[in-house]
Amino acid sequence: MAVVKTFLNDAEAEIAASALHAAGIEVTIHRDDGGGTYPSLDLGGIQLVVPDADLDAARDVLTTAAEVADADDVQ
Repeated sequence: MAVVKTFLNDAEAEIAASALHAAGIEVTIHRDDGGGTYPSLDLGGIQLVVPDADLDAARDVLTTAAEVADADDVQ
């Protein structure tokens, strides 16, 4: 398993995880916030973890999703 990206914002991590799921890539969200009880403990960020074999494809998906989001912001 490999960390494909780390987020500081839960919403962005969830959106990125959805993009990976939609591309057929298994993704796990790792956070250290006491099960949501202590969100201030999540100092290391929210990590998206994928199988090693899918790491390059996951990076491509997230890059493409970011480019599409940036293009939508311009319009």
